[in-house]
Amino acid sequence: MSGVRSGALAVVALLWSLVGVVGPARAAVLEVVISGALALPPGESDDGRIQLRLGSNLPVSLVESDRVVPGVIAEATFVEWFDAAPTAGFGPVANLIVFRLGGGVMVVAGGIVTASGGPGVPSRFVTTFSATSPLQTLSGTWSLASAGAKGVAGAGIGDAVVTFTYDTNPGNTFSGVARFVAAGALASRASSNVPGLATVEVLRNVPVRDVPNNTVDGQIGTLTSYAVRDVAGHPSEYAALTAINFGELFLLYGCAFPQLPGGIACPVGATDAIAHLSGNMGETDAQFVTDITGLNPSDLVLRVVGSLP
Repeated sequence: MSGVRSGALAVVALLWSLVGVVGPARAAVLEVVISGALALPPGESDDGRIQLRLGSNLPVSLVESDRVVPGVIAEATFVEWFDAAPTAGFGPVANLIVFRLGGGVMVVAGGIVTASGGPGVPSRFVTTFSATSPLQTLSGTWSLASAGAKGVAGAGIGDAVVTFTYDTNPGNTFSGVARFVAAGALASRASSNVPGLATVEVLRNVPVRDVPNNTVDGQIGTLTSYAVRDVAGHPSEYAALTAINFGELFLLYGCAFPQLPGGIACPVGATDAIAHLSGNMGETDAQFVTDITGLNPSDLVLRVVGSLP
């Protein structure tokens, strides 16, 4: 068995063992339109490796029966990174959409292209989304299309339709914790400016190691991450998408600031065997972690607190 495959199986076993199965989830579909998201002009980073599309405070409206419902239900930050040198196992495109619903409530949708695994294993766009309290039991997938292609009446040129396919399970509780180590992540971050848009930060090819019995062990996955900060016109805004390739499944989490009250929030989701995972991810510099042996100062400790329906 390959190391990547065994890593994926280990993650499935770990997360399933940590969370309780508390009843059947209920599936549902919701569509919204984001004004102007697909008309955002791209910018290129100073190092020439990232093309960025970025929009903040974009109005979001509900779509019902292929028609835009008048009124704004949220504002969105829409980010797309195109990486000329993506991490092994990933493709060049990553997307993050942060929906701010008011009252500190956020829905964070992340997606990333995976690399082809060879004959019979095509590249795909994997997506997840999760939310902050009181919607923290939401989990599911999403897709993106132009309003014109979807035939949505009342939408404008360049508007994007996001279709959420989600599960709800009011009985979910945050009943499990898992930790991993992103080896050397703190020393691996590359930063570059995109004139007129933002500063981008990128992590590529970061090994993710298991932590059995509070001891750093072998590699079970690979991490990549994209972030924007110092956003033009919105200097306090920060948004980041992190994806971990465990071989047969992907763990995605999006971090966004500001979330008021509470500062930064990092809802987490996953694909395939644990596609219904919902919860939150915590990141801690190794220097502040005292109960794990084998850490290096440049390591980042990841802590998943989550549940499955």
